[in-house]
Amino acid sequence: MGEVPPVYSRISLPAGYCQAAPTYTEIAQCSERVLHSAPASPVTSRVSRQCPYVYKTDHLEINLGRSPWGMHHAAYGRGGIVEGTVKFIRNCSHVVRVTVKLQGHVTTRASEHPLVAVPQVTKLCLLSKVITVYFAPGKAETIPACKTFPFSIPFPETVLGQDSVPLPPTFTTFHPSAISDVEYALQVDVVRKGLHRHEMCAVPVLYFPKSRPALPSVPASLFDDPYLQLHERVKRIAIEPAWPRCTDPTSIPIEEVPLVDLLIPAPACFASGNTIPIALMIRCPFSPILPQALAPNIGLFLVKRKKLWLHGGRQISVREQLIYKAETFRMTEIEEGVRHLTFELRAGEAGCEHSFKVNDAMQVEHFIRVIIRPPAYLKHIPVFQHDEPVELTTDQYGTLEHELLAMDGIPTPALGLATPALRCSASR
Repeated sequence: MGEVPPVYSRISLPAGYCQAAPTYTEIAQCSERVLHSAPASPVTSRVSRQCPYVYKTDHLEINLGRSPWGMHHAAYGRGGIVEGTVKFIRNCSHVVRVTVKLQGHVTTRASEHPLVAVPQVTKLCLLSKVITVYFAPGKAETIPACKTFPFSIPFPETVLGQDSVPLPPTFTTFHPSAISDVEYALQVDVVRKGLHRHEMCAVPVLYFPKSRPALPSVPASLFDDPYLQLHERVKRIAIEPAWPRCTDPTSIPIEEVPLVDLLIPAPACFASGNTIPIALMIRCPFSPILPQALAPNIGLFLVKRKKLWLHGGRQISVREQLIYKAETFRMTEIEEGVRHLTFELRAGEAGCEHSFKVNDAMQVEHFIRVIIRPPAYLKHIPVFQHDEPVELTTDQYGTLEHELLAMDGIPTPALGLATPALRCSASR
């Protein structure tokens, strides 16, 4: 007789009495069953990180080898090389040539009206590199089964035709009336002579380039110095006042208008996950009460802005996302009417932010937003607001050599840029 499953009592127990739960283990008993979710596709699902990426057609088997990154598709970092083999699994006649192309596009689907069912589609080529792995020197030939052709295509550093624009990562953004995708694929073409059907297979690949600041970060202690604006690694920005419509700026004595300076590290390039030291200087010596009244009404935020160029550049769609809000770290009164405030603003999650742009197609930018609103009883005082662009990178300064040494020269993808749909659990 097999084991009996645990008994669950239906008798009402006294208040406050707790019945011990049965013991559970990962080993199934004879009365239990272990349920496994079926993979969505036997070709692209990864049960283990050691499974090779293999794709098949009627005559071909494309093998991209194993990958340790645990993604649904093969992933590559900056300078990565797409390597693999094209194998014929059955005889294929009248073959003229076999080519392998690494390609990338920005595809934007937009509708001028929300009720229009058919969107306008625009496509911009980012990458197109073709190699020929087989060419029939004379007439078309028959390629026998088990014939294998290796290939190797490196990812370029920049966009096709735009030498100063780095190749963007695999990316998708949704806007109210548009969607845009940065996609990469490996396309294998078997060209056959005459009326014989050509064979084509497009294999999705992922590109997640890492980026790093050009200089080490500035120590946060530097911003505790009220005279840090004289330092070469500090950028000073004077924030202009924005007056209410009902207020005439010329009617306010100039000495009663506060002066606000924003101080940030220079250059404004930071690794995601790090803390950005920031300082604000509020000065109004002739009205010492104003800096004290403005200090509690400061908002300092890190914002991500996504832009899409639609309808041939005639329209730009913008979406903003608040990433982090800074907290006041220290407030010092240097002298009467002068306040020095320091802040710490986190640059998003580590490895998950990356500023990039593709000309006339899309842009992901980050900026520090400062908003200083006066109290309600100070109706004659303007609002101070400023957006300062910053660049965020996936990794910290000086980590490239250590990474290449640890990975035996293989560039590591910035896996933090991948959406959950592209990730694959190794334990599934």
